[in-house]
Amino acid sequence: MTMADETLSQDWRGSTTEPNTPESVPDLKTPSDWVFARLIPTNRPAQAAIEKTFALNSSHHSQFIAETEFRDKRALCFELSLRVLPEYPQIGWRIGKGRADLGNNRGVDLLLHGAGGDDVAGQHARLNWVKGAAGFFLIASNRRGKRCTMNGDDFTHDRRVIPFKNTIMLGECAFTLQYVVREPKEEDRFQVELKEFCSSVLQDKNPYILPTPREADARFGDWVVQHAISKGAYGTVYMVTHAADGRPAAAKQLLKTRWNARQVEHEVKMALRISKLEHPGIASPFYIRQRPCRSAIEISRIKDLLSDTWDPKRMGDITDEYIIFSPLLNATFHSIITSTLPESRRTHFFARLLEGVAFLHDQGLCHRDIKPGNILIRSYDPPEALLSDFGCASDQNSILYDRPGTVPYLAPEQREGLKHGRAVDYWACAIVGYELLTGEVTHGRIEPGPVLDYYHKTLDDRGSVMAECCKDMLNPDPDARISAREAANALALFFAVQEKSQDGQRSGDESDAMSLLTYKRTRYN
Repeated sequence: MTMADETLSQDWRGSTTEPNTPESVPDLKTPSDWVFARLIPTNRPAQAAIEKTFALNSSHHSQFIAETEFRDKRALCFELSLRVLPEYPQIGWRIGKGRADLGNNRGVDLLLHGAGGDDVAGQHARLNWVKGAAGFFLIASNRRGKRCTMNGDDFTHDRRVIPFKNTIMLGECAFTLQYVVREPKEEDRFQVELKEFCSSVLQDKNPYILPTPREADARFGDWVVQHAISKGAYGTVYMVTHAADGRPAAAKQLLKTRWNARQVEHEVKMALRISKLEHPGIASPFYIRQRPCRSAIEISRIKDLLSDTWDPKRMGDITDEYIIFSPLLNATFHSIITSTLPESRRTHFFARLLEGVAFLHDQGLCHRDIKPGNILIRSYDPPEALLSDFGCASDQNSILYDRPGTVPYLAPEQREGLKHGRAVDYWACAIVGYELLTGEVTHGRIEPGPVLDYYHKTLDDRGSVMAECCKDMLNPDPDARISAREAANALALFFAVQEKSQDGQRSGDESDAMSLLTYKRTRYN
């Protein structure tokens, strides 16, 4: 165990006796407030193993044992708390019958002392959150390939999210993990502590912090609904997580009636088309589910999703429900705009956006709702971004304005009675690029005149290739805007010259100017 590991296990919030929390959130008041789950034995072999562990009076193992009430009886259980961490917090609470050759702690935190037979390994499994996934997991991690069972599902060298209702089998020992369900205010406080734990201990700077599982959690098939992300005219986008592997996704629920049939069918058509595309800069839908939905019970359940004025008697019955599942990441360009990330990294992210837009246009598609919230961050190093949410996408070259998109990112030609094409995406990319360069968030529509002149002057003052690209895309005349492909090529050339300068082939001071010069020659000659 390293000094760093020891520090984490003893003091991840500053003190094991008086944990610190942010000043804006009250402390969890008592040790029990930090408890988030209890692993309760449900058969005699498991009960006997915990009782034998308790009788050992081992200081390390005893700190995880507590008494609880289960089935109207008092019983010993393993208590999991953010206050009392396992020996190695990064890998979680290890459970098994232990090995004497691994020291006083026997290589586990939750000791099943004397567990009979050969079905329980010394280090049988782990319990922990997982970086990049959502939920609390049972992780089968023993080298001997001993099975873990979750609700009848046997697995080895794999992991499963532990749902609210669960039966866990480790060899002949049976358990159920009972989550601690709190009142809303206490749950909010616990979520702050959990986020700090994931950031400090798991080194996950953008963790998926979900509400504690509850019995009434809603589901779309194998996906557990966590919370609504946004609400539109025809349905709602939810954050969902896969019940087995904790994979997060965005599930857009579209409710089709005879009044919105054309719009819903168009969006489903676009989703189907984009789902067949593969590109590292596109968050393509990976599953589309259709279900007839005509009963009065269904209408009662979902009537408030369409709008506050929706009347099923006047607007007609819901004929179909579509669920469009797409990748979901926990950070968007909003995170970059408000961060201290240097301009060089922001430029790389902008290039990834341009590459995704250029690919989409090569397929004959226009996004029409490019904005920071629709650009997901897959990785900060190397910079990787994905364009998402294709609800406004179109495959037409000339489109009569139909109120798509988000106002601050709308191009001048997106007005009643006018037609527009792919160039609206270039304008929106330029606004996003301006926000990345300046850190300023655009709140209103950018109109030709003093406001646009201010944007152009600000970009001129930046004097970079990215700023020049944004200025040339931020042209009131859609035919005069440079395309995403042209801008992406200019930045690729800039990166290539930068790389050469780092190798000593050209000075860094010249790289930007030479890239810009070559870019203008390429464009205008």
